[in-house]
Amino acid sequence: MRVGKRHLIVVGDRLLIRPDESQDKSPAGLYLPATVREKEDVWGGVVVEVGP
Repeated sequence: MRVGKRHLIVVGDRLLIRPDESQDKSPAGLYLPATVREKEDVWGGVVVEVGP
């Protein structure tokens, strides 16, 4: 699989996830205050590829 200029190989039961850059809003559409973003790691992204 080619992502940009890099060739990536997904191995095993793994997921390749492109991180979501906008972390001001949760996937449900709720806006997260700065205090929540500082205390907890809020992660989101899009699954790009799934391993075999």
